[in-house]
Amino acid sequence: GACVDMGVLAATSMDDEPFRASPNDGIVGLGLESLASGKIFSFLGRLFEGSRNVKPQFGLALGADAGELHFGSHEGAPLAEPLHWFPVDHPERGFWQVAIQAVRVGGRTVHDCSRGCHGIVDTGVSHLGAQASLHSELLSALSPARTASGACQGPDLTFDLGGF
Repeated sequence: GACVDMGVLAATSMDDEPFRASPNDGIVGLGLESLASGKIFSFLGRLFEGSRNVKPQFGLALGADAGELHFGSHEGAPLAEPLHWFPVDHPERGFWQVAIQAVRVGGRTVHDCSRGCHGIVDTGVSHLGAQASLHSELLSALSPARTASGACQGPDLTFDLGGF
């Protein structure tokens, strides 16, 4: 186990919308230390600093009905394929940002990232954001179609991170 001093931010009052409808009682931020209000408020930074023999990594496994979060490893989480590790690009900005080599829709390259592309991996966000200059092309390429059974089906969206 780990014993560390850690700051906690708490709400003293909340509006009913959207907080009362939230399915949780709180949030544990997994942002990098430079994004925290101060070093004492960085959950991951303080956890890994105060832990012995724990790798500075975490694993997240999401399923249809449940999920798991593992700190210091990914052991115990079922893996369909071997893990691939990617470096955090510009960690001083505080985000889990990765370099993107290309963006493809249905196997067709819609952006070759020849001048560099970056994406932020954020498990707390339920949407996909793109540069305004790519929005129209992405929206058009991702347009779904109805199958004979009436189901909605669209092309695969691929972010090429290189390395595998």
